Amino acid sequence: MSRMTLKRVNKELEYFLDKKYVFDNLLKRENDFYSTIKINTFLMNNSYNKDSNLHIEIVKNGKSLIEYMAPNDYPFKPLNIIKYNFSKLGWCKYLNVLCENTKKVDGKILYFFYVIESGKQPLFLNYDNKNSKCFCCTSYNCPVNWNPGLKFKNFLQEYLEAEFINKYTKKKNNKMLMSIYNNFLECYKLPEELFEIIVNKVL
Repeated sequence: MSRMTLKRVNKELEYFLDKKYVFDNLLKRENDFYSTIKINTFLMNNSYNKDSNLHIEIVKNGKSLIEYMAPNDYPFKPLNIIKYNFSKLGWCKYLNVLCENTKKVDGKILYFFYVIESGKQPLFLNYDNKNSKCFCCTSYNCPVNWNPGLKFKNFLQEYLEAEFINKYTKKKNNKMLMSIYNNFLECYKLPEELFEIIVNKVL
Protein backbone atom coordinates (compact mmCIF):
# COMPACT_ATOMS: atom_id res chain seq x y z
CA MET A 1 0.00 0.00 0.00
CA SER A 2 1.37 3.39 -0.96
CA ARG A 3 2.06 6.12 1.59
CA MET A 4 -0.05 8.51 -0.50
CA THR A 5 -3.10 6.24 -0.25
CA LEU A 6 -2.73 5.74 3.50
CA LYS A 7 -2.32 9.48 4.11
CA ARG A 8 -5.37 10.36 2.00
CA VAL A 9 -7.62 7.71 3.57
CA ASN A 10 -6.62 8.68 7.11
CA LYS A 11 -7.38 12.32 6.37
CA GLU A 12 -10.80 11.46 4.96
CA LEU A 13 -11.70 9.21 7.87
CA GLU A 14 -11.01 12.07 10.29
CA TYR A 15 -14.25 13.61 8.97
CA PHE A 16 -16.16 10.79 10.66
CA LEU A 17 -13.92 9.97 13.60
CA ASP A 18 -13.74 13.61 14.71
CA LYS A 19 -17.44 14.14 13.89
CA LYS A 20 -16.71 17.04 11.54
CA TYR A 21 -19.91 16.19 9.67
CA VAL A 22 -21.96 17.91 12.40
CA PHE A 23 -20.78 21.27 11.02
CA ASP A 24 -21.96 20.47 7.47
CA ASN A 25 -25.65 21.19 8.14
CA LEU A 26 -26.66 17.71 7.04
CA LEU A 27 -30.24 16.52 7.29
CA LYS A 28 -31.19 14.10 10.05
CA ARG A 29 -30.92 10.83 8.09
CA GLU A 30 -27.35 11.33 6.93
CA ASN A 31 -26.25 12.80 10.26
CA ASP A 32 -27.81 9.90 12.18
CA PHE A 33 -26.15 7.41 9.85
CA TYR A 34 -22.68 8.86 10.39
CA SER A 35 -23.17 9.05 14.15
CA THR A 36 -24.17 5.37 14.46
CA ILE A 37 -21.64 3.67 12.21
CA LYS A 38 -18.29 2.22 13.21
CA ILE A 39 -15.42 2.33 10.72
CA ASN A 40 -12.92 -0.54 10.76
CA THR A 41 -9.71 -0.43 8.73
CA PHE A 42 -7.38 -3.35 8.12
CA LEU A 43 -4.72 -4.52 5.67
CA MET A 44 -5.06 -7.59 3.48
CA ASN A 45 -2.36 -9.11 1.32
CA ASN A 46 -2.85 -9.03 -2.42
CA SER A 47 -2.27 -12.52 -3.83
CA TYR A 48 -1.21 -11.13 -7.23
CA ASN A 49 1.75 -8.99 -6.27
CA LYS A 50 2.13 -9.78 -2.53
CA ASP A 51 1.43 -6.15 -1.72
CA SER A 52 -1.08 -5.16 0.94
CA ASN A 53 -4.30 -3.19 0.37
CA LEU A 54 -6.19 -1.09 2.86
CA HIS A 55 -9.78 -2.22 3.49
CA ILE A 56 -12.45 0.00 5.04
CA GLU A 57 -15.48 -1.69 6.60
CA ILE A 58 -18.63 0.15 7.67
CA VAL A 59 -20.38 -1.53 10.60
CA LYS A 60 -23.71 -0.61 12.18
CA ASN A 61 -25.27 -2.35 15.18
CA GLY A 62 -22.61 -5.06 14.95
CA LYS A 63 -23.44 -5.86 11.29
CA SER A 64 -21.19 -5.18 8.33
CA LEU A 65 -22.92 -2.88 5.84
CA ILE A 66 -20.29 -2.42 3.17
CA GLU A 67 -16.56 -3.00 2.68
CA TYR A 68 -14.25 -1.01 0.41
CA MET A 69 -10.70 -1.60 -0.75
CA ALA A 70 -8.41 1.35 -1.47
CA PRO A 71 -6.25 0.73 -4.57
CA ASN A 72 -2.62 1.77 -4.29
CA ASP A 73 -3.22 4.75 -6.57
CA TYR A 74 -6.21 6.10 -4.61
CA PRO A 75 -7.38 8.92 -4.85
CA PHE A 76 -6.60 8.83 -8.57
CA LYS A 77 -8.70 5.68 -8.89
CA PRO A 78 -11.96 5.00 -7.00
CA LEU A 79 -12.37 2.67 -4.06
CA ASN A 80 -13.41 -0.88 -4.93
CA ILE A 81 -16.54 -2.26 -3.32
CA ILE A 82 -15.75 -5.73 -1.98
CA LYS A 83 -19.06 -6.67 -0.36
CA TYR A 84 -22.24 -5.09 0.96
CA ASN A 85 -25.35 -6.13 2.85
CA PHE A 86 -28.06 -5.80 0.17
CA SER A 87 -27.21 -8.65 -2.18
CA LYS A 88 -24.58 -11.20 -3.22
CA LEU A 89 -24.48 -9.66 -6.68
CA GLY A 90 -21.52 -7.49 -7.61
CA TRP A 91 -22.15 -3.79 -6.95
CA CYS A 92 -22.54 -2.92 -10.62
CA LYS A 93 -25.01 -5.74 -11.29
CA TYR A 94 -26.94 -4.82 -8.16
CA LEU A 95 -27.21 -1.19 -9.29
CA ASN A 96 -28.62 -2.40 -12.59
CA VAL A 97 -31.26 -4.40 -10.69
CA LEU A 98 -32.17 -1.26 -8.74
CA CYS A 99 -32.37 0.69 -11.98
CA GLU A 100 -34.85 -1.81 -13.40
CA ASN A 101 -36.88 -1.69 -10.17
CA THR A 102 -37.25 2.10 -10.43
CA LYS A 103 -38.86 1.67 -13.85
CA LYS A 104 -41.69 -0.28 -12.22
CA VAL A 105 -42.68 2.59 -9.92
CA ASP A 106 -43.35 6.32 -10.25
CA GLY A 107 -39.87 7.82 -10.58
CA LYS A 108 -40.85 11.36 -9.70
CA ILE A 109 -42.31 10.27 -6.36
CA LEU A 110 -39.09 8.45 -5.46
CA TYR A 111 -37.13 11.51 -6.53
CA PHE A 112 -39.33 13.87 -4.51
CA PHE A 113 -39.10 11.92 -1.25
CA TYR A 114 -35.36 11.32 -1.62
CA VAL A 115 -34.71 15.06 -2.03
CA ILE A 116 -36.96 15.91 0.93
CA GLU A 117 -35.22 13.30 3.12
CA SER A 118 -31.61 13.96 2.06
CA GLY A 119 -31.67 17.62 1.03
CA LYS A 120 -29.41 16.92 -1.95
CA GLN A 121 -29.57 16.15 -5.65
CA PRO A 122 -29.77 12.38 -6.22
CA LEU A 123 -26.96 10.58 -7.97
CA PHE A 124 -29.19 7.94 -9.56
CA LEU A 125 -32.80 9.15 -9.52
CA ASN A 126 -34.35 11.46 -12.13
CA TYR A 127 -37.42 13.66 -11.97
CA ASP A 128 -39.34 11.67 -14.55
CA ASN A 129 -41.50 8.60 -14.64
CA LYS A 130 -38.99 6.26 -16.22
CA ASN A 131 -35.35 6.39 -15.19
CA SER A 132 -33.10 6.81 -18.21
CA LYS A 133 -29.79 6.62 -16.36
CA CYS A 134 -27.66 3.49 -16.15
CA PHE A 135 -26.97 3.32 -12.42
CA CYS A 136 -23.73 1.41 -12.89
CA CYS A 137 -22.40 4.05 -15.30
CA THR A 138 -23.52 6.82 -12.90
CA SER A 139 -21.85 5.30 -9.82
CA TYR A 140 -18.72 6.82 -8.29
CA ASN A 141 -17.31 3.32 -8.55
CA CYS A 142 -17.13 3.81 -12.33
CA PRO A 143 -13.65 5.21 -13.20
CA VAL A 144 -15.21 7.57 -15.77
CA ASN A 145 -17.10 9.41 -13.01
CA TRP A 146 -14.30 9.44 -10.48
CA ASN A 147 -11.96 12.33 -9.80
CA PRO A 148 -9.56 13.01 -6.88
CA GLY A 149 -11.86 15.78 -5.62
CA LEU A 150 -14.43 13.16 -4.56
CA LYS A 151 -14.09 11.59 -1.14
CA PHE A 152 -15.05 8.59 0.95
CA LYS A 153 -18.20 10.37 2.13
CA ASN A 154 -19.38 10.46 -1.51
CA PHE A 155 -19.29 6.66 -1.54
CA LEU A 156 -21.35 6.56 1.65
CA GLN A 157 -23.88 8.98 0.15
CA GLU A 158 -24.13 6.65 -2.84
CA TYR A 159 -24.70 3.74 -0.46
CA LEU A 160 -27.48 5.65 1.34
CA GLU A 161 -29.23 6.46 -1.94
CA ALA A 162 -29.02 2.81 -3.01
CA GLU A 163 -30.46 1.83 0.38
CA PHE A 164 -33.31 4.31 -0.11
CA ILE A 165 -34.09 2.97 -3.61
CA ASN A 166 -33.90 -0.63 -2.42
CA LYS A 167 -36.34 0.10 0.41
CA TYR A 168 -38.89 2.24 -1.43
CA THR A 169 -39.14 0.26 -4.66
CA LYS A 170 -40.52 -2.61 -2.60
CA LYS A 171 -44.27 -2.88 -3.17
CA LYS A 172 -45.49 -2.16 0.38
CA ASN A 173 -43.15 0.78 0.99
CA ASN A 174 -43.75 2.29 -2.42
CA LYS A 175 -47.50 2.06 -1.90
CA MET A 176 -47.04 4.04 1.33
CA LEU A 177 -45.09 6.79 -0.49
CA MET A 178 -47.74 7.01 -3.20
CA SER A 179 -50.48 7.29 -0.57
CA ILE A 180 -48.67 10.15 1.22
CA TYR A 181 -48.02 11.91 -2.08
CA ASN A 182 -51.58 11.61 -3.34
CA ASN A 183 -53.15 12.50 0.03
CA PHE A 184 -51.00 15.61 0.22
CA LEU A 185 -52.17 16.75 -3.22
CA GLU A 186 -55.78 15.99 -2.38
CA CYS A 187 -55.71 17.54 1.10
CA TYR A 188 -54.30 20.87 -0.02
CA LYS A 189 -55.79 20.86 -3.53
CA LEU A 190 -52.34 21.41 -5.00
CA PRO A 191 -51.39 20.98 -8.65
CA GLU A 192 -48.86 18.20 -9.25
CA GLU A 193 -46.49 20.69 -10.90
CA LEU A 194 -45.99 22.34 -7.49
CA PHE A 195 -43.97 19.37 -6.31
CA GLU A 196 -41.20 20.16 -8.77
CA ILE A 197 -41.10 23.73 -7.42
CA ILE A 198 -40.89 22.41 -3.84
CA VAL A 199 -38.04 20.09 -4.78
CA ASN A 200 -36.14 22.91 -6.47
CA LYS A 201 -36.54 25.08 -3.36
CA VAL A 202 -35.09 22.30 -1.19
CA LEU A 203 -32.07 22.00 -3.48
